[in-house]
Amino acid sequence: MINDVNVETIRIGEKYEVFVSHLKEKAEEHFILDKKSNRKRKEWLTDDILKTIDKKAMAFVEWLNHRGTNLEAEYRNKYKRLRTLAKTKIEHRQEEYWDEVCEDIEKSIKNNHPASAFSIIRRLKGGSKRVENMPIGDKNGKLLVNSADQLERWREYFCELLNVSSTVDPCVINEIKITTPSRSELERQNAQPSLEEVTRALNQMKSRKAPGSDEVTADILKAGGEPAIKWLHEMFTDVWENEQAVKE
Repeated sequence: MINDVNVETIRIGEKYEVFVSHLKEKAEEHFILDKKSNRKRKEWLTDDILKTIDKKAMAFVEWLNHRGTNLEAEYRNKYKRLRTLAKTKIEHRQEEYWDEVCEDIEKSIKNNHPASAFSIIRRLKGGSKRVENMPIGDKNGKLLVNSADQLERWREYFCELLNVSSTVDPCVINEIKITTPSRSELERQNAQPSLEEVTRALNQMKSRKAPGSDEVTADILKAGGEPAIKWLHEMFTDVWENEQAVKE
C-alpha cells in the first residue's frame, strides 16, 4: 500500500519520488498494459538508460529502508551517484539523438529527397512536446541543440518581446480603482488546500490523457483512491507551508 511508508521526516522532493515510485509499482501489479493505446517510448530512450533509471529507483528505496541506521550515508551516496549518472546519460543521449536527426534531415535535403525530410519532421512533431526537448534556432537560423544555448536564446527572445518601449498616461493609471477583497475572501485565499479541494480537483482531471514527465496519468492517480489523495494533500500542504516545490 502507498500509505505503508512513513515519510513525515523527509523533504518534499524525496516524498514526491516515493509517491511516484509506489504508484508505478502498484500500477504495474494491478493494471494490464493496453499495447494498442500505449504511447511509443521516446525515440532517444535506450535500454541502458532504462536500466540505470531502474537501479536509481531501487537505490532510492534501499536508502529509505536504511534511514536512521549506520548504513544510511552509504545508501544515500549510492542513490545520489546513480541519480547523477542517469541524468548525465539522458542529457548526453538527447543531444546525440538530435544531432543524428539533424544529420538525417540535412542528408535528405542534399540528396533532393524533401519528402523524407518532411516525413522525419512530421514524425518528430507528433503531439505537443516539452519545449526543453525541442531544438530551436538562433536569429540566423542556426540550430541550437545545447541546453545552455537554448536557454540563452529564450532569454534573448523574451527580453526583446517584453521590453517594448511604450508611453502610458499617468492620469489613466490614477483613475484605476483599487478593490479591496473582503475578509472572508482573504481568508479563503490564504487557507491551505483542503482534502476536499484535492479530491475535487483530481475528479475534474480528464482521463486517458498523456502523462507528464513522471509518466503518472490521471487514471493512475484516480485509481489510487483515498491513499493517493491523502498523499497528494500532504505534499500540497508541505509545499504551501514551506514554500518549496518539487523541482521536476
